[in-house]
Amino acid sequence: MPSFKERFRSSRKYKKNKDAAASGTDENATGSDDHSGSGASSSHYSVDY
Repeated sequence: MPSFKERFRSSRKYKKNKDAAASGTDENATGSDDHSGSGASSSHYSVDY
């Protein structure tokens, strides 16, 4: 949870994370089912917010 707040605070980090999350999630979603669940949730929230 603290990680999320820190990410939102950093504009530069947030932008970089969004790009990486979008790319990483796509590959992870097709690769691991378990990981995709956690990863997808995190990336989705980041992009949404």
